[in-house]
Formats: sequence, C-alpha cells, structure tokens
Amino acid sequence: MVDLSLAASHEYWHGFQDETVYRVIVLLETVERYYFDGDPDYEESMARLADALTTMRPGDDITNRNLLLDVLAYTKTSRYLRILQALDEVTPGAASRVIAAAEKAKRDNETAQLFLQRNITFERYRLLPRVLSTDRLEMVVSALGD
Repeated sequence: MVDLSLAASHEYWHGFQDETVYRVIVLLETVERYYFDGDPDYEESMARLADALTTMRPGDDITNRNLLLDVLAYTKTSRYLRILQALDEVTPGAASRVIAAAEKAKRDNETAQLFLQRNITFERYRLLPRVLSTDRLEMVVSALGD
C-alpha cells in the first residue's frame, strides 16, 4: 500500500536516487504555509486516496484530472510529488498526463495555474545545481580567459 502521509512522503524522497529532489522539496516546504496538510479530514482523504491508488491496475488512469489538480495544488510539495510518482508507478505517463491537463486547463482554471506554477518552480530549483555546477562555472571562466 502506498503511504501518502507527509512523513512517509518525506521518507520516500529522502531516499530518492537524485539527492537534489529532496533538498528542493525541503527548501520549498519551508515557505509553504496555506495548505491542507495536517487537517484531520484532509489526512483521512489522503488515506482514502492511497487506498484508491493501491487498487489501481496497470493501465488504469485518472478520469477526472481537474479534480486531482484541485488536490495537488493545495498539497505540500513532497506529498503532491509522491502522489504523481505513485500514479506513474501504476501507469507510466500518468503524471505527464496530469501536467498536460493542467496546461490545457490553465487559461480558465486558477487551481491548474497554481499547480503549474508550483511544479515549474520545483523543476527550476531542481535544475539550478546542474546549471551552476563547478565544472560548468570553471568552463565559463576558462572560456573567458584569465
């Protein structure tokens, strides 16, 4: 069974192969304030979502992606990423389809806009260490000359 609790989500990402992912999650969650995580009713809903994900079979997909976007947009980063990862584990490409649905709905859907903004922020922070790596900076200095 997938554990979608905030603690389990942190544990999952802490052990993730790309260490940058967890560092970015921790950074982003230090400024995340107005989310439902911790509310008893919300936590119960997350447990039900985990049960639903457990019953999914390979090839199953989310039929109402906009409803899922409503959940993801107001969930802390570690947990919303864990939900997308769990979807992809059952049906590869499901997370990409959720993101594509947000792109399609962003014009008229503020929740989709918020989700995309948060996801883009995560991806940008995740890429920064690669872009600003020591090797690349040394290459720039070398190209510019002493």
